[in-house]
Amino acid sequence: MITIHLQDIVLDAFEKVTIDVGSDHGIHCRNAAELIKIAARYDGRIYFANGDNLADAGSLMGVLTLEAYKGTILDVYFEYKIDEQIHAELQRAVNTDY
Repeated sequence: MITIHLQDIVLDAFEKVTIDVGSDHGIHCRNAAELIKIAARYDGRIYFANGDNLADAGSLMGVLTLEAYKGTILDVYFEYKIDEQIHAELQRAVNTDY
């Protein structure tokens, strides 16, 4: 498995927002799958970052390796303009206890 670090990719052109992980169990398989499903509707690429660890929003293993526990604040990078509806749905997905 390859872990991509933030310094290995140029995100200068990306728009950044944050989401706060509120699920009691953090991001586990079900939450990660929901994040991927929501992000797939966006026209460009989305990345999630926890510190220096970066995950493509299309990679289940990548999202799981972010080690996002309850209380973690994830950076979300949108390739183009931020889609507020998708941002809100991503936030809801990390707050849901499945």
